[in-house]
Amino acid sequence: MADIGGRYDNVSFSPNIFTPYPGIPIWPQLREMGLREPESLADWAAFALGSNNLPWLRGKTFETLRRSISYFLLDDQMNRIGRRSSSGAVQRLSRLLRQPLLWRLRRSCFDWPVELRVAMVKRWLAVRRSLLTGEALAGDGGQGL
Repeated sequence: MADIGGRYDNVSFSPNIFTPYPGIPIWPQLREMGLREPESLADWAAFALGSNNLPWLRGKTFETLRRSISYFLLDDQMNRIGRRSSSGAVQRLSRLLRQPLLWRLRRSCFDWPVELRVAMVKRWLAVRRSLLTGEALAGDGGQGL
């Protein structure tokens, strides 16, 4: 995904944790792995689609996967900012800020997520400023960077 996103500016990604839907052909395998298939429409209504329903994906493994997705999306966003800017300074700053993200992604090192915390604080400040001033949030895909 990173290679494709790096080459084509009109491509975007929204990686998610696998969510099984009704009627998919791999339900026999999922049952063997411990996933209980909802048996009625009411059960499906209670089945939280879009969240982690996989019994084998818990704890540290799930947290690592969740953080890796967050780092991938942050890197993709920083790459887009740099590529879309006509300012050489912004392009250089984007490349510089991406280096720790790329290091983490290449080595699957997601402990101490400093960059994610900084991005969250920046987003929080942007939302608070918007609430106080009445200005719309920037069209940044909800990331606030």
